[in-house]
Amino acid sequence: MDGTRLTIHRPGGAIWFDGDITATREWHRRVRHQHTLLLLTGAFDLRPAAATGRLLLLTTPVRHAHGS
Repeated sequence: MDGTRLTIHRPGGAIWFDGDITATREWHRRVRHQHTLLLLTGAFDLRPAAATGRLLLLTTPVRHAHGS
């Protein structure tokens, strides 16, 4: 993570996501404190997907790059 740019690598190093995100200062503070990011993925509306078991969750360690 560098500023508002988030890069996520797959095991083995290939990039899974690389782009700018909208995140508040508080969000950055919490990620910096927890060193973990919870990712939600899938084509869904959040609540119905969770209710029917179609919600995929992944936590991943986060490292802030210089300047963040």
